[in-house]
Amino acid sequence: MIDFEWFFPVALVLLLWLVERIVKHRGIFFGERERSVLVLHGLSLAIGFVISILMLAFLLIDAGSQRVFSFNQLEMNQYSKYIIGFLLIDLIYYFNHVIHHKFSFLWRLHRLHHSDQSVDALTTWLHHPFELLTSFMFVTAFYFLLDLPLAALVTYTAVMGLHAGFTHSGLFLPDWLDKYLRWVVVTPSAHRVHHSLDMREGNSNFGQVFLLWDWLFGTYVKLDAENLEHLRLGISADQTPRRMNFWGFIKNPFI
Repeated sequence: MIDFEWFFPVALVLLLWLVERIVKHRGIFFGERERSVLVLHGLSLAIGFVISILMLAFLLIDAGSQRVFSFNQLEMNQYSKYIIGFLLIDLIYYFNHVIHHKFSFLWRLHRLHHSDQSVDALTTWLHHPFELLTSFMFVTAFYFLLDLPLAALVTYTAVMGLHAGFTHSGLFLPDWLDKYLRWVVVTPSAHRVHHSLDMREGNSNFGQVFLLWDWLFGTYVKLDAENLEHLRLGISADQTPRRMNFWGFIKNPFI
């Protein structure tokens, strides 16, 4: 039986990568970068699975005594809890993203994701396994401390997995549609700014699914179509992996 929670996000990323290669006449091939990203993602999934089982077991046993607030105990209907819970999870992811930029030891883990100079759908999976662990611990801790609805978490995880491949692709939406969607959700053009080599732009647009947090906290930056077209992507050479391959990815936080 197919596990649709992971199958559809994986299939969508690969489909978006394929469509982008065709549309932009880049040719369809898996070079060293592409193969290495796939191996890295497989390793991250395996490690994440093991750690998540251990951490969830610990939190389920002890979380009740550590809660600072129980969202599930609020007197409101289940639909309202679900919607607000979904938004709160996205807000937690927003702050998780911010701290991975602001604290140097977390940035060393996150910078691999920004090292890609040819951002496409596969960049979705270009994360160091240690970054996935720190993000998982941050988000899961707040989820349990606040006692957020499980249904909201499951739905959010699926939506985030599908949405991330779309936002990293170079398949920009028409401007007439993009300019309205950007008021609420992250679009490919909005997220492309976040991957700018110029960190005055790179330290912006931290939203995972919703861009409204960036509007609210003053971290939103917009570039017009001409500037997006000529936007230089990546990070400084001294922070970039010496080779865009699996071992270069793994060693990157320690160089």
